[in-house]
Amino acid sequence: MVLKIERLESADDVVLVLSGKVETVHLGELQSQFATRSKRTVLDMKDVTLVERDVVDTLARWEGRGIELRNCPPYVREWLDERSRS
Repeated sequence: MVLKIERLESADDVVLVLSGKVETVHLGELQSQFATRSKRTVLDMKDVTLVERDVVDTLARWEGRGIELRNCPPYVREWLDERSRS
């Protein structure tokens, strides 16, 4: 399955609505979507079907830099919590 990225922009933030499977190969494209951000960035993961475990480290770094992970799948949130405890 492919990852679809829909970009929604308002005066205050940029929301990237993700649909499909998030794989390591997609991280560069996602990063380029908010690399020069001056607005708050949100990754809306409500339509994500699968996240590779290797992607979690990057998501954790992004979240630590203030990028919101909205509608994060429970198993991904659990992996993020495990990572922060170790």
